[in-house]
Amino acid sequence: MLLFSKYENDFDNIFISQPVVDIDIEDSNCFIVRFPKFRRITHFILSFDAENLFLDSKSAFGYSFNLEELLLKHENNSENGYFVMGVTSNKNRKKQYNPYPPSRNNNHAISHIQSIVEQYLPIVLADYDVEFSSTKRIVMGSSMGGLMSIRSEEHTSELQSQFRISYAVFCLKKK
Repeated sequence: MLLFSKYENDFDNIFISQPVVDIDIEDSNCFIVRFPKFRRITHFILSFDAENLFLDSKSAFGYSFNLEELLLKHENNSENGYFVMGVTSNKNRKKQYNPYPPSRNNNHAISHIQSIVEQYLPIVLADYDVEFSSTKRIVMGSSMGGLMSIRSEEHTSELQSQFRISYAVFCLKKK
């Protein structure tokens, strides 16, 4: 079970989970969930580096995608309803989000993706009554989150999407 609280007072449809511990890297992530207002859910978006989605003030770099405004505008001009499940990063993101680690023995990125899909996605879908099988899927992320979005589709049938938004920047150093 995941417990959610209001993400920001300005939003009545965006919530954030309590921290979820990733034992492998001894750090935690949170899930940010956004659901459409008065709309049937037609699209499911999984996003990595979720703190960059909605508010500049909560972004690690001081700017965001301003996703709520974009989705509201699109929902108001269409019949679509967008459900977002975003995964926040942490101070160990270079280890957790590196889908191509130098040591192939323990791939934390694949473990992280598997725990999201096998453990947490079913809980979120059930809690918010999302008919996952009838949604169009979008996987997105920027920088290392973009790499994770690509890798998540490679390793899970559940996240095969019609759309992939990936601003992957290959900034990993080879030792």
